[in-house]
Amino acid sequence: MAPGLPAKMAIVCAVLAIAAAGEGRARAERRPVAVVSLSEDADASLLANDLYRALVNHPELQPLPDLLFNPALQGPFFGTVGAKEFDDQLARARLARSDADAALKLARPDFRTAESAARRGTQALGEVAPTSEMLALYADLVFDLGQAQLIQGKSKDANESFTLVHRLDPSKRPDPARYLPEIIDAYNATAPKGGRLAKLLVKGMGRVWIDGIEQKLGANNMFEVDEGLHLVQLTGPEREPRGELVHVPQAAEIEIAPALATEDLKVKRARVALAQVQDPVSRASAIRRLAQLLHVNDAVVIWRSPQNKLLVQTWRHPEPGFSAIKEHGNEKALDLLAPLAPPREVEPIETDPVVPPILVEKKWYQKRWVKASAVASVLAIAATVVFVSTRDRMLGPFNSEIQER
Repeated sequence: MAPGLPAKMAIVCAVLAIAAAGEGRARAERRPVAVVSLSEDADASLLANDLYRALVNHPELQPLPDLLFNPALQGPFFGTVGAKEFDDQLARARLARSDADAALKLARPDFRTAESAARRGTQALGEVAPTSEMLALYADLVFDLGQAQLIQGKSKDANESFTLVHRLDPSKRPDPARYLPEIIDAYNATAPKGGRLAKLLVKGMGRVWIDGIEQKLGANNMFEVDEGLHLVQLTGPEREPRGELVHVPQAAEIEIAPALATEDLKVKRARVALAQVQDPVSRASAIRRLAQLLHVNDAVVIWRSPQNKLLVQTWRHPEPGFSAIKEHGNEKALDLLAPLAPPREVEPIETDPVVPPILVEKKWYQKRWVKASAVASVLAIAATVVFVSTRDRMLGPFNSEIQER
């Protein structure tokens, strides 16, 4: 190895390391931006992708570091266009209800199959947040369960099931043309009349719902309910819904297993919430919730207006919040990001003033033309001397012959 080469290599490595560190700091200083589409259509997704590409090479901004969140922020909210969070569970429950009804309508009703199908459906709905749709379907399944229990001679169980149906869907009225009179009579007889109360302790994380009604937090999650069968559910933004049937007072407490929501699911829910809010205060709260989940302070929001126009708005925390709404036309993606990082003004380059050279007047004999004339004179004299000297040598013999003659 040549002398001094290790030292030179060390210097080169140090320079490269410093350059890499500088590049890493520059990348870290670029603020991450969430691009959120509140519309499921393809045009909104195309614009979101254009903004992503613009962020990749932006000097001050960058896309989300975690690429796994991007699919949750654009395109269909839950898998396919128009799908909702609990569509799969609701579909399984509807299929179970269909199976239960089919078993009960047989010439020789299959009550065990009907009971099994009804329980399968309620189990699927245990993973669905309580809504009017979910509660009506749950009530239908429990009504089928009560029919099967009653015909099998399980009168007490049937009465508890029918009572729960009243709690879940007070408006439900069985069709006399469809059901046997004894079924309708038994159902009507179980309408709640205000019975004895019992305490129920609910253990678990989340908001507590009993028979489809959200409960105010009591001391240590202790609640008073009528004796009988109840549907207890836990929901919340940080968890997946879970529900269980509980007999009170036989069971004085119920513990519902934790079911933490994934980060991806939390982001999807926050995106849906942002798409659904209307008033400015709720909208500001919804975007802050989404930004906290994504660990960003900057976002671009895309959505469709009632007039089917594609609208764009930026958001930055803490100030200035939402920017003015823009109707997207032919603007470049970089221009849409301007409210988050306005183009920097090019500062004029300051240059040193030009100082004219100081001219020093030369003496007469230092001037170039004088020197040139002097040199020319010297050369002329020298040439004359040489010429005369040469001529004399050449004419010397000739002059001597003339003189001799």
